[in-house]
Parts: sequence; structure tokens; C-alpha cells
Amino acid sequence: MPKYLIVNSDDYGKAPAISRGIRHAHLNGIVTSSSCMMNLPGIEADLKLALKETPNLGLGVHLNLTCGDPLLPAIQVPSLIDRAGTFLGRDLLATNLSNVSATEARGEWRAQISKFVSLSGRPPTHLDAHHHCAYLTPGLFSALLDTAKEFGCAIRLPITTDQPTAAMVKQHSKLLGAIQEFAPPLLAQSGVRHTQALYASFYDIGATQQTLTSILHSLSEGISEIVCHVGFSDSSGSAPYNQQSENELKVVCSAETGQLIRDLKIVLVNFNVIAQ
Repeated sequence: MPKYLIVNSDDYGKAPAISRGIRHAHLNGIVTSSSCMMNLPGIEADLKLALKETPNLGLGVHLNLTCGDPLLPAIQVPSLIDRAGTFLGRDLLATNLSNVSATEARGEWRAQISKFVSLSGRPPTHLDAHHHCAYLTPGLFSALLDTAKEFGCAIRLPITTDQPTAAMVKQHSKLLGAIQEFAPPLLAQSGVRHTQALYASFYDIGATQQTLTSILHSLSEGISEIVCHVGFSDSSGSAPYNQQSENELKVVCSAETGQLIRDLKIVLVNFNVIAQ
């Protein structure tokens, strides 16, 4: 069986520089897929550009509970927001999980996915989650699985092959142990489509040519996903990861990376390769 690889850049729509960098990385590098933040300002214009400029880029939805405002009215998602009506931040969500309603989260995620479908005219290729928010409790993960089945989507694996997926989980290590216990059996029971492996070490100070080369050499047969966060540096500061995202962009677009993909006979795909 060939080695199939999805290279997914998260956070499409978070800032114009990020979205532009993702499109560039698809046209000039190895990025094959991205996940869209449908509740953020400017996503309509960015998604329109993606559909026009990068029609072969796989597009999923980056389910969100930690950045910006919900799409649903505040009265429908009281456990997900602060007094200003904005989503709880990463750390506040993690420390208040017992009060977070999975039912409210599912409703908000349905609104985010429905907006994607309305704007793009097609279902998302997959679902994943900003700050790993859909994987933090059995209730939230079950809501993700139910939503994926409803829309016929694949999902990102809940556990990485190399290291925890999200900054939230790294900072709240107790959550990781719980996820490792409850997520695999729930995923197996659901029948929801997913890859065989997930790599997340190509991030921040680990986003180097050496790290990516090591991951590519370690791929097994089947379908794997590498998570990245590419983008152009934004002097306005609207892209928080900023210089790191441009470093990632350079590596995924390097001649060395492209040659290695060819030498190792890796087949670049998006989540559409996972059969229904």
C-alpha cells in the first residue's frame, strides 16, 4: 500500500496573512488541505479566494470554542462564552470543562459547518478543532463524532503519533491522559473516518527542515496527516503566531522537501482520499 500524506494547515481565515500563506503553500509547496475558522471576521472573503485560487485544496472546518464570538446567539450558548459574549479563551475553557455543555457546543459547531456549506456549496472534507477543543471530554468528543456522521465528514485523530496535538493539552497535561483513555474506544465505536497516523511535532521551535524530514522518513503505509500552521508574517500583529508561521511556510515550500516527497514516493492527498 502506498504512503499517502495529508498536510493540513490549520487556522484558515484567522488572519488574511495566514490565509494567503496557506494558499501559497498549496500552490508552491506540499500543503494539501486546510481547516477554516468559520466564526471569524473575513472568512467569507478568504474562503472565496480559496475556492477561486486553489480549487484542489481540501477544505475542512476548524471547529472553534476558544477564539472570537459564536455564530449562535448568546442565549443559545451560555456555557461557552464570557460576559462580553465572546468564547472562553483556551485556558478558561480548559479549567471550566465541567460547566461546558456538549449540546451547546454541538449546536455551535453545526452552525459553523452549515456556514461553510452555504458559502462553498459543498460539505467540508473533514473536521478538526482549534486548540483541540472538540477532544477534551467524552461529551465534546461524542458531539464531534455525531456531527461528523451527520455531515458525512472524516475527522482528525484524537491522539498524535509523536506528541500532543494542541498547546491547550500540553499546558493542561492531565487532560491528555483522559483523552488517551476515552477517545480511542469512542472513535472505534463511531465508525467515523480518519487517518491511520497524526504528526504534530512540526510546530514552533520544532518547525524545522530536520523535523519535517524526520517525519517524512518515519511515515508508514496508509494515510497519515501532518499538522502545520503556515502563513505570511503580518506586521500588524493580527496573526499571533506570525514569524513562526512564515518559518513553517518556507520549509513546506522548500526544494528539499519537494525532492524528499518524490524520493520517498509519498502520495500527497487530502481527506477526500478516505472513502465513505
